[in-house]
Amino acid sequence: MDFDEVAFGFPPGARGVTMSGAFELFHDGNLSFGFRLKAPDGTVVAVSGPFPDKVSAVEGIRVVRECAGTGLITDLCPLLGDSHDGLVRTV
Repeated sequence: MDFDEVAFGFPPGARGVTMSGAFELFHDGNLSFGFRLKAPDGTVVAVSGPFPDKVSAVEGIRVVRECAGTGLITDLCPLLGDSHDGLVRTV
């Protein structure tokens, strides 16, 4: 292994273990690193932008983990005149 799992917040031996959802760290050719978040059924639910190195991509995963549980939802969809017009735009 070329990085310390525990130092980056991964449980020891967690590489390759499927849990409720999983982050996959990948290298895009010789260009950059990134990650994708997959649901338990394998559906990709989010893909990161590019990172210059693996350490930065792992830090991006840490930030997403921290923010995902507390982040507000901002609805940027246009109003369509339906019964949902009265909804709060940021929840």
